[in-house]
Amino acid sequence: MSADLRILLAVQGTGNLTGGGFESPAEALFLGKRLLVIPMYNQYEQLCNAAALERLGVRVVRRVKENFSHQLRVWLRERPLKPVSYPDQTAQIVDQAVGRCLM
Repeated sequence: MSADLRILLAVQGTGNLTGGGFESPAEALFLGKRLLVIPMYNQYEQLCNAAALERLGVRVVRRVKENFSHQLRVWLRERPLKPVSYPDQTAQIVDQAVGRCLM
């Protein structure tokens, strides 16, 4: 899939069913899209990401079982979360780090 098509789908789509990585959930949250996360089994990073996303109100399915179609239908009826703002704080962080090094 081309990058342009991926961007178009992310902006126009109403939701994102994804694994427990970082980039797709972050983009979906930023765009205010509905998000359903299915972390990969035995992948510690994905399980940690899923736990953090759950605290934000994201629906997480830990294992796909017989009732998955029901879970999917419920998710499709849910309202998307409010967009999450990720302000650019790079300059502040660098200033703090440099300030600590100079002490």
